[in-house]
Amino acid sequence: MAELAYLQLYYSYLDAIKPLGDAERGRLFTALLEYGKTGAEPELGGNERFIFPMMQGQIDRDKEAYEKRCQTNSENGSLGGRPKKTYCFSENQPLFEKAKKAKEKEKEKEKNTPLPPKGEPVENAPKKKFVPPSVDEVRLYCDGRNNGIDAENFVDFYSSKNWMVGKNKMSDWKACVRTWEKNRRSVDKREEWPDL
Repeated sequence: MAELAYLQLYYSYLDAIKPLGDAERGRLFTALLEYGKTGAEPELGGNERFIFPMMQGQIDRDKEAYEKRCQTNSENGSLGGRPKKTYCFSENQPLFEKAKKAKEKEKEKEKNTPLPPKGEPVENAPKKKFVPPSVDEVRLYCDGRNNGIDAENFVDFYSSKNWMVGKNKMSDWKACVRTWEKNRRSVDKREEWPDL
């Protein structure tokens, strides 16, 4: 059991200690502190001996209340404490179930949303997930454009970057091929015309 590490003083004590001198007050409060810590009754010889019993009773009541509170806290702690909260938005529906149902609704909505006709932009149309191209797909595209870009080099380069362009995930690999094509033309021009 933890010991009470302090002594409570009450404003009502001011009236009781008014007639005492400074030395008697010092002895009284020293005796109160020693009694509160050890429980041993001091031997007092001055007028403080008349006031001590009143304050001693209050110390005993404070200690008893503290021990009772410690006992109650100990019993409550052995019960396991307060049960964990469940967050409900409707009758007994936890938060994770609501999120799960929302995801299912979103998937169902994606399935039922018709794709826009080719060439016609539609607002709020679902975006396609980026799928990295194979070397053959890039080679076929580059051969069709006759740009001379090495398809293996292109795929290896972006594979090593996890198909990221800067800080963003790549969304159109064909646009990246066209950018490589433009950059290659500008390098070729610089080689032909070094003053540029």
